[in-house]
Amino acid sequence: MSPASYLTAPPRVAANSIAACRYDRGVSAVLWSAVAFCVFVVSATLVGLALLAWRGWRQFKALRAGVLAALDELMESVAAVERRLGGVESRSVELQTAIAQLSRSLAQARVLVGAAREVGDLVGRVRGVVPSK
Repeated sequence: MSPASYLTAPPRVAANSIAACRYDRGVSAVLWSAVAFCVFVVSATLVGLALLAWRGWRQFKALRAGVLAALDELMESVAAVERRLGGVESRSVELQTAIAQLSRSLAQARVLVGAAREVGDLVGRVRGVVPSK
């Protein structure tokens, strides 16, 4: 053998320890128990994730139903406001005509009051000219 092969070759006493190594059933049981534990952890995690996904989907459906109900209520409120606004617009037109009629009536009343004062002043002047008993 070359000197380099002595550095890479296993020692002479290693042959006995390597040959003594054989298949051990205890290692196999430990290995199988580790694999079983790993499978258990993975399956438990998948079941937990499935349950969380199912709960999340139920909560999403409940939230969606609540949002749709609130949206329906909002639409009903908007429709009611639109109806009331239509009523306000018609009443506003009626109010404007009533205000215009009231303005004309007040103008006529001012004219009549002015005329009544003029008649009263005229009657007062006539009474002043006519001798009283």
